[in-house]
Amino acid sequence: MSMRAVHYTITACLLVLAWSAPGLTMGSKNPADMISVTGVIRVKGNAPFTRVVLIPQGEDPDRVTKDKVYLVTGDLATELMQRDQNRTVTLLGTLCTSPSPEYQKCITPTGIQRSTR
Repeated sequence: MSMRAVHYTITACLLVLAWSAPGLTMGSKNPADMISVTGVIRVKGNAPFTRVVLIPQGEDPDRVTKDKVYLVTGDLATELMQRDQNRTVTLLGTLCTSPSPEYQKCITPTGIQRSTR
């Protein structure tokens, strides 16, 4: 095999990998995979290690254990931290793998429904 053929083969493999990689890392967009969770937004930790969490409805925010709390990730986490601390919201989104070993549950919200109370 000539050097030129090797170069083209490697380039083609890299292009295929580059095009397919984003699909592997993005969450599912299937509406059947979406979940809805209602609870209170809290911010845990200190900068630069702050975490936005959702404490599910029915749990005591001051006594809940971390295995019942959802870590909130993605673009809407910052908005929730700035606007909705200590408020009840319903998050529509997909479950994700928690980037923090502290939290077992994780949600990446695609929508926020704020309580009218």
